[in-house]
Amino acid sequence: MPLQLKRTREMLASGAYRASQPPPRDEPTPSTSEGPDLAPKDAPSEDLPRKETVAAQEKDAVVVAETVDASAPAKATIDTCQLDTTRVSNDPAHAWFTHLPGTSPVAFAEANPPTAVCPMTWPWVYARCLGVRLPPAPPAHEGNFSGKWMLMSVPNETLDKRWVQACVAVEAGEVSAAKVVPGGGAMGGSPVIAYTNDFRDAEDVLRAGLALRARFGEPSTVKLLYKPDVFTLCDPERLFETGPRGGKRPIPKCPYQLLPGAFELKVVSKSLTLAKEMAVEPWA
Repeated sequence: MPLQLKRTREMLASGAYRASQPPPRDEPTPSTSEGPDLAPKDAPSEDLPRKETVAAQEKDAVVVAETVDASAPAKATIDTCQLDTTRVSNDPAHAWFTHLPGTSPVAFAEANPPTAVCPMTWPWVYARCLGVRLPPAPPAHEGNFSGKWMLMSVPNETLDKRWVQACVAVEAGEVSAAKVVPGGGAMGGSPVIAYTNDFRDAEDVLRAGLALRARFGEPSTVKLLYKPDVFTLCDPERLFETGPRGGKRPIPKCPYQLLPGAFELKVVSKSLTLAKEMAVEPWA
């Protein structure tokens, strides 16, 4: 019997099954559905040992990082408080499987690998940042400008390792949050997702992407895709346009890409413009 099926049956038999619930409305949380079909075919802090300079400029729809040295990944630290690394149980007040407030996302990830978390009980495994180094999120009344970097198709055998690496970025304040599907086992692999607060800030999106890729440790092979949350939440018909012969053709869902070995963003202007328009609509 497959291990995951055995775990699920044990949960059901013991009465420990817990139905999925949406995140609490008073806590901003990322969108809740991602998948491998999202990709179109077509700064550092003073106390980190690794020195990065991501001085970015926008030119011809490309954001260029002039200097990046990611050769020595740093241990995550938090400026304003010492995170508790001894308590690694999940937060019972949260609808997703996540660490307790004030505790270390990295310690939690190491103690609770996502492949061992029951998908019948939890919709997502989640890590959140104190936000001490991140630009503040735009006020909700201005629009929904959050977005996420995605490492797609991560196989089961490396999913737990990739999740710990993403949590290091969360704990270091390089991204605002991260999530991954529990249980693993998805055909073709599972995505690892990390968030930024404002997809309009291309310099910050680039900074977060470079930092995340450095945590993964394979800049020459890792490809990251960036998707605004509004593209997850919108009517799918909005993501098509009429072609020159009258037929429908998809609009790319990822306005930013960070290709292997690159230190600049590949920008799809049409997609980015549409995301900015959607972000200020009342439904967003």
